[in-house]
Amino acid sequence: MLKRLLIATVLLLASLGLYAHQIDEAEHYYAQLKEISSAEGFSADSIRSLADKLATASPQFLKEIFGQLSLECERRSDEETGYYASLVAAVCFYDRGMYSDAMKYANLAVSFNHQADRKTYLEFLKGKLYLKQKKYDLAYQSLAIVLESPDSETNKLLKCETYRSMSEYYEHCYNTVKALEYLNNYIALQDTIHCRSLDKNCCLLPQFMQSKYIDRQIFISGNDTINDLENENQQQNTTIFILAISGVLTLSFSAFAACKWVSLSKANTKLSIHNQGIESRQNELAAAQAGLASLSLIAEQTSNAFLTADHTGKITWVNKGFEKLYNKNLREYILENGENLFYSTDTSRKTALENCRELKKTQICQFKFTGAKEPKWILSTISPVLESDHINQYVIIENDITDIKASELKLLENNSRITGSIRSAHIIQQLLLPLSQTISKYYPLFVIYKPKDIVSGDFYWFKHNADSNTSIIAVGDCTGHGVPGAMMSVLMIRILDEITALKPEASPAEILTEMQDKVVEMLKQRQTENSNGLDITIAQITQHGNTADVTLAGAKSYFAYYQTDTQTTTLVKGTKKSIGGTDNERCFEDRMLSLNKGDRIYLSSDGFIDQNNPERKCFGSQRFTELINQSANSPISEQKEFIENALAQWQQDQPQRDDICVVALQM
Repeated sequence: MLKRLLIATVLLLASLGLYAHQIDEAEHYYAQLKEISSAEGFSADSIRSLADKLATASPQFLKEIFGQLSLECERRSDEETGYYASLVAAVCFYDRGMYSDAMKYANLAVSFNHQADRKTYLEFLKGKLYLKQKKYDLAYQSLAIVLESPDSETNKLLKCETYRSMSEYYEHCYNTVKALEYLNNYIALQDTIHCRSLDKNCCLLPQFMQSKYIDRQIFISGNDTINDLENENQQQNTTIFILAISGVLTLSFSAFAACKWVSLSKANTKLSIHNQGIESRQNELAAAQAGLASLSLIAEQTSNAFLTADHTGKITWVNKGFEKLYNKNLREYILENGENLFYSTDTSRKTALENCRELKKTQICQFKFTGAKEPKWILSTISPVLESDHINQYVIIENDITDIKASELKLLENNSRITGSIRSAHIIQQLLLPLSQTISKYYPLFVIYKPKDIVSGDFYWFKHNADSNTSIIAVGDCTGHGVPGAMMSVLMIRILDEITALKPEASPAEILTEMQDKVVEMLKQRQTENSNGLDITIAQITQHGNTADVTLAGAKSYFAYYQTDTQTTTLVKGTKKSIGGTDNERCFEDRMLSLNKGDRIYLSSDGFIDQNNPERKCFGSQRFTELINQSANSPISEQKEFIENALAQWQQDQPQRDDICVVALQM
């Protein structure tokens, strides 16, 4: 019973001591936080001080503040401020044991830094972080850079600590000899410097380098030192033994008094918990004030407009950049525009604020400010500052984008002018294509013609010879689409007109052979490396009452025909070579068909079968053949609608991949 009572007494006394320590430490940090408002500018001392003052801030608060600072520094290319802000963040997170976040900001500080004298410290900090993260190879690389740096008062201190870190590295690598070697180097170097008289730049060091150093007399090398330490250790053990016996005797006499004190300590514990809650809240508020003070310090240095508003939208603070942007101070701005941003006459910014309040997320908007001598276009970034999931205030950063908007307007004007020219070219191209009314005099038909852009590289062509009651129809797909493809299509239409005028009895294969020769000649392909051309299908139809002889030939294309008696659709591929180019000789072949009244032929470019769906799958020739077969018994006008709907359902919201041209004729 006496033993249990003694244990309870020891635990109670220890807890009271710990609580008293926490009270003192909290009061100490609170006193430091009160001094942050007097800090001016960024310096080594202010950075170390700021890291200490943010020690009680919540991790989420730190991430939000430093995240926003880093983004702003990157956006305005303010490398000096970005370096110091990232360094404060790295030190804060290191002190808290949040090594991944510390490494993130250490790397960010490296990206902002362009001064060689800072590189040594950054590599040292990264080396310590890599050790904490157990990334020993990376730690070695960074620490080695520190040891190779030139000697200076600051670098000596860093090298001293680096020797100790290298010893730790080799200890993890189970290399005892190396670990002892670097530990001896650490002791020797520490013996030559006054570690407590730090250079001003060393105030940036995290808490792991700000602890008190062991007296250098302890590290005197030699066997005598080891013997002295052993003797001292024996004396300490004897002293500890005596003190332990004395402590046990003392606690034995205190046990009886502690029993009566328990009830009072319970009440004190409840009161302590309550006080801790109040102090914790005060610390959070103080940390928030410290963070906002640092944010204000950076905002004052930027050329961008920076303003804050409370949760109601009332403007609470602006920087000098705001006055420069709007050509007036805060009082003048409020007199003209009002102090509440939610009642702003700038509709875009007002809408963005309302969205920010509702979604609790950063919003970006543009608006035209007409209150200055000359109207200005302003880009506004509105970010909420949250506290317990409630908006405490708004932070707004604004930039003058008037020059950018002027360039944008000029681009729009140029684009409009170019688009107008292309639309005129579209009208010309449409006039070169045969009219459906002309073809329908001889055959029922439908045409699906869908340029990818305004003008198309696909075309269709038709010519009827009344003397022989023979018609020729072609569907071509020229190299490219848009304006280049359209120019090629005009040239190909002219070539077809010339060939059929000179050789009206030529078969489709003969026409393709002539086209190959003319394209090579007109595009000077033997003298240049240009190999532009086209894929094309040509069908020659001769009517004989209720039957028709059809001759087809293709150059890297395909065509299909449907027969009513068998109710089947057949897909036929043409020659594998396109028209154009001098790489190989072309040999085109005619395909003879005998079709009956009601049978249909289909000529198409590859744009239809190559169209993809959201899963990136092409429509494909097999699906196209099945589509024809499913709708061939319908009137030809209804079949067109059926095919167009099938394509739209397949394509959904995907952009059109290529020009599309499909022509169907019924015998």
